[in-house]
Amino acid sequence: ARLTRWENVNNGPTSASDELMPAVKGLRAVFVVGLLITGLAFISNASPAYAQDVSQRKADKIRELIKLSNADKMIEAMMPMVTEQLQMSIKANLPNAPQKHIDVMVEAMREEMRSSTDIFFELMIPQYSSLLSEETIDDTITFYKTPSGQKLAEANPHFAMIGSKVGQQWGLMIAPKAAKRAMKKARELGYEF
Repeated sequence: ARLTRWENVNNGPTSASDELMPAVKGLRAVFVVGLLITGLAFISNASPAYAQDVSQRKADKIRELIKLSNADKMIEAMMPMVTEQLQMSIKANLPNAPQKHIDVMVEAMREEMRSSTDIFFELMIPQYSSLLSEETIDDTITFYKTPSGQKLAEANPHFAMIGSKVGQQWGLMIAPKAAKRAMKKARELGYEF
C-alpha cells in the first residue's frame, strides 16, 4: 500500500485537506455532543435502572462525592473550550452562516448540555462504583469535608481548564516528533511517501 499527501512536519501542510484541520478538530466537539445526545436517548428509552448494579446506598454516596468534588463546576469550566470547538465546527459546516446565528446555535447546545449534567453524573455512578470500593468512597467524602479537601474541590475546576490548555500545548510540542515516529514506522511497514 502507498500513502499519499502526508503532513510534512518541517514544511507545513502538503495538501488542501490539511487546511481543513481546524474543522476536523471542531468535529470532535460535535462528536462529544453526539455522544451526549446518544446517552440522553439511551436513558430516555431505558428504565431508570441505568445504575441497576449499584446499591442505592453506594449510589447516594457517589452522588455526594461528585457534588463535594465540584464536578459540576469542572464541566462549567470546560464550557469555553467546548464553545470554541462548537463554533469552529458550525463555521466549517455552515460557512455562510452569520456569526449571530452561530452564536444562537452554540448557546442552544450549551443550554442543553448544562441542563443535562445531572444525567451525565447519573451515568457516571456505575463507573465510579466499578472503580472505587464503598470504603474508598467514604474515605474520599471524609477528605473532601476537611479544609484541605475543600481547597482541592475549589481548585478542581481550575485543574480541568488548565489541564485542557496544557494538553493542547503538549500536543503541539510533541506533534512533530510523533509524526516523525509514525512516518518511520509506516516506512518500516512498507509505505512510501
